[in-house]
Amino acid sequence: MIKENKSVILKIFFIVLNLPYYIYKKLSRNKNKFTISSRIIKISTISVSIGILVTLISFSIGKGLQIEIKNKMFSIQSDIIISSYENIETGISLNPINKSNLLNSLINEGLVYSNIFYSVDKPSLLLSNEDFESLIFRGLDNNYDIKKFNELFIKDGRDLNQIKKNEILISSSLAQRNDIDLNQKIRIFFNKDFSQKIPNVRSFKVIGFFETEFLEFDNNVILGNIEDIKDIYSWENNDIGNLNIIIKNKDDIIAYEKILNSSNYLIENDLRASSVFSKNENIFNWISIFDFNIIIIVSVMILVALVNIIIALMVLIFERNKMIGILKSMGANNNLIRKIFLYKGADIIIKGLLYGNIIFFIIVFIQKSFNIIKLNSEDYYVDILPFHLDFKYIIGLNTLFICISIFVLWSTFSIISKISPSKIINSK
Repeated sequence: MIKENKSVILKIFFIVLNLPYYIYKKLSRNKNKFTISSRIIKISTISVSIGILVTLISFSIGKGLQIEIKNKMFSIQSDIIISSYENIETGISLNPINKSNLLNSLINEGLVYSNIFYSVDKPSLLLSNEDFESLIFRGLDNNYDIKKFNELFIKDGRDLNQIKKNEILISSSLAQRNDIDLNQKIRIFFNKDFSQKIPNVRSFKVIGFFETEFLEFDNNVILGNIEDIKDIYSWENNDIGNLNIIIKNKDDIIAYEKILNSSNYLIENDLRASSVFSKNENIFNWISIFDFNIIIIVSVMILVALVNIIIALMVLIFERNKMIGILKSMGANNNLIRKIFLYKGADIIIKGLLYGNIIFFIIVFIQKSFNIIKLNSEDYYVDILPFHLDFKYIIGLNTLFICISIFVLWSTFSIISKISPSKIINSK
C-alpha cells in the first residue's frame, strides 16, 4: 500500500514539474558533441531539411509548370471552338458558317461564358529570301482579347488593343528566318481555290513579334484581322470560319463541350465543338503526370527523413538506457519516458523544417529575381523554370510532415517498454 502511494505521489510529482521536458532540456544542453547520438541527430536534422526542401521544390516546380503551360494553352487557343467537320479535319476554314444562327443556338444552351469571338484560318504563302514558306493566316475579330496575348507573348512591338486591317503579328523565329523587321511591310499570297493560277497578293504591316515556345504555333501561324480574309475570299458579313468561346470556369470546359456536341443545331448542320483539352490531349496528359511524380517524391522524402529520425532516437535511447531504468524504478511509466524522446524528435523535426523552408524561399527568391535556371522550351514549352508559391499547400505539406513524423515516432517508442529497470541498474 505504501509503495503504491509512493508511486502515485512520484507520478504526480513528474506531471506537475513536467519532468519529460525538463530532462529533454538537460539532454539538449549536453556539451559533448562527439557522441554517436549527437552526430546522428545532426544528420537527421539535415535529412529533414533536405526532405522538406525537395518536397517543396518538387511541388512548386510541378504546379508552376502545370499553371504556366495551361495559361499558355488557354491564351493561344480558345477554350472551345465550334467549326464544321471539314474545318476540323483540315485545320483550315474551308467552308463558312453563319454566325447569327450559330450564336442563337449557343444562347439557347444557357452556357456561362466570359467572351465569344470569331476567327478564320486560311492557308497562305510568305515569300522568303529564295523560296515560299507555307503558313496559316488566322484572322481574328475585334472581340478577341489581344491584351492577354500581348502580356504573355509579345517580345517586340507596341502594346496592342486590337489587330487592325492590313496588320499582322508574326513569331520571332519566323522574322529571323526571313529577315523581317518591325513595322516592315511584307507580301502574303492566298489561293481562293485550287483552280486559281495567279494567287491573291496582300501587303501587311508587321506590328509585333510573338514567342509562345510552342514551336508548332510559332512556326506556322500568323495573326491578322478577320476582315482581310473576308475581303480576299469574298465572304459575307455573317460568314465566319470558327466560333470561339472563352469559359469563365475552366473546370466546365469538358462538360460544355459535351453539351454543345449533343445540341440539335450542331448535329443538323455538321458542326462540332472541340475543347482545348481534346485538341491538345497529349500535352494535358503529360502535365497531369506531374501530380503523380509529386506524390512519389513527397512520399520518398518523408520516408527517408523518418528513417533518419528513428535511427537517431533509437541510438539516443540505447545511450540513455541507464537513465530510463532509473526513472522506471522511481515510478515513471512508459508514456512519461516516451515523451522525453518525443520532445527530442520534435526538436529535430522543427529545426529541420525551419532550415528547409528558409532555404526553399531563398531559392525561390533568387530564381524569380534573376531567372538563373533555364529550360529547353522545345521540351517544356517554357524557357525559365517556374516556381508556384501557394502558401496553403506549403503550410499543408509542413503540417503533413509533422503529423506523420509525430505519429510514427510515438508508435516506434515501444522499445522503451522492453527496458527492465533491475537489469539496467545492476548492469556494469
